[in-house]
Amino acid sequence: MPRMRQKLETKKTTTSSKIRDREVNENARFSNYKTQGDSVMAQKFLKVECGECGNQQKIYSRPASKVECMVCSEPIAKPTGGKAELNGNVVTELEVE
Repeated sequence: MPRMRQKLETKKTTTSSKIRDREVNENARFSNYKTQGDSVMAQKFLKVECGECGNQQKIYSRPASKVECMVCSEPIAKPTGGKAELNGNVVTELEVE
């Protein structure tokens, strides 16, 4: 029985150290984001003016899909896997509090 208990204790410490390492890695990964409660929030939104009609609308700086103008349906932002490729002028950068 003592060998079995020793194996179980070793397994528990290994598991808890893996969990701790995972928490540290996740904290490092989300260091560029502000947290509010349990959710992770984006830091930057942009107020962009459409190049065609002049309409201003707020968009996320790193969109996952194409963003179109709500008035004339021209594409304002295209996703690139990072920051958006904009087809308009940035009026202001908005910070999330």
